[in-house]
Amino acid sequence: MHVILSLAPGDKVRPGLMEAIAQECAEDLGFADCQYLAISHNDTQHQHIHIIANRVRYNGKTVSDSNNYRQIVRFCRKMEQKYNLTKVLNPRRYLSSVNQLIPREDQRKNALKRAVGRAILDAKDFSTFLSLMKSSGYEVDKGQGLLLLTPKR
Repeated sequence: MHVILSLAPGDKVRPGLMEAIAQECAEDLGFADCQYLAISHNDTQHQHIHIIANRVRYNGKTVSDSNNYRQIVRFCRKMEQKYNLTKVLNPRRYLSSVNQLIPREDQRKNALKRAVGRAILDAKDFSTFLSLMKSSGYEVDKGQGLLLLTPKR
């Protein structure tokens, strides 16, 4: 599962709050007891975080992704209210129905996916994973069950 949570341009949150929001998202969408990581980076004009989650729980059961769009929208509205953030509308909502069907291609996201995929396959342990991610150009910070990967500048 891949979830992107973006703030409105101009909104800023205190350090650590994006990580707290990622944790709340994991709990709200039901994957807090799964492997997941959150990546925060500053490559756009707005703060955002990517959450990549393995939908298979530690007990072997799978987290449902049924209606996850609605769940994510509900979660975003809740966070906007809780943290007094500007309401962000889905940009696809303003595209024509034909343009809504065109898949988006995000080179940064694809590069990160490739780097994480290679590191996971090549790493025998967590410290090797960290080294491989750093050699791929990402800063890695480990928190409470949360990894934050940030491209080096």
